[in-house]
Amino acid sequence: MLVADFEESTPEGFEILRGEVELVKDEEGCPAGKGYLKIKVPDNERTATQVLFKLPEKPALQNYGTLSAHINLPPLDGEWKLRWHVLDKDQNQIYQRMFRMEGGKDWVKAECSLSLWRWSNSRVGDWSEARYLVLNLETGSGTIRLDDVRFKPGNSGKLSSVAKPEWVAKVAFADKFRSLNDKGFFIATDALDVLSEADLKAVLEKAAPIYDWIKSVFKKAHRPVANGKPFSLLIFKDMEGYRGFYEKLGKEWNVSIGAPGAGGWRRSAPRRARGWRRFHRPCGRGP
Repeated sequence: MLVADFEESTPEGFEILRGEVELVKDEEGCPAGKGYLKIKVPDNERTATQVLFKLPEKPALQNYGTLSAHINLPPLDGEWKLRWHVLDKDQNQIYQRMFRMEGGKDWVKAECSLSLWRWSNSRVGDWSEARYLVLNLETGSGTIRLDDVRFKPGNSGKLSSVAKPEWVAKVAFADKFRSLNDKGFFIATDALDVLSEADLKAVLEKAAPIYDWIKSVFKKAHRPVANGKPFSLLIFKDMEGYRGFYEKLGKEWNVSIGAPGAGGWRRSAPRRARGWRRFHRPCGRGP
């Protein structure tokens, strides 16, 4: 889905806030087509320059996998910090994705997987509610060039915009894990020498009623979260892996995430009766 190619004009509903724009015709210097948008970002602005695009009515972004754009940035002492936002019909932010780029280079094709965007700080939304796309230029000043902004279709239908269940396990455990995907749950563990496939099936049987309860209670929810996607349950073999998971996840989402301080569940030692028991450390932390 093409958002803007800037060949003849800016698209309908286009707006610029705290900046100036100019359409440029340059067949040789244009990365796609014959025209691009020049954005002048003023100095000493406390609030970021924003470029807003109005999306087609009911764009069905849940069927798309990637947002791409060609960007050319001037030199900067450090990296440029940019952020995409998606807004609903009332221009409430529902999704965002921050990314960084170096200036002083040629045109760069920046691609952002929709599965790695996060919700806004104050609102949970759904890709089907998207009506506006905003590019936030959060650092730097000078002349920025932008061209060929478009969403690319995914290959998973209405689940193209969300990460596959195995993705979270690969973030947590790389390629060394055992998993089970059934009955609305995706269960994965790196405790390969402790938990067998039969153990995961036993955990699944205990967890299955929870999924039925959630469907029963929230079946009329206006905005179901990850509708059609299984809930993930990760079982770590040690505390180091548990804590490190949040740092890895933060890098994928470009955010800072601290490991929860609440207690967790620990597998009983082999010499004891097999099972799970609740525990708390004096500091209130647990795996």
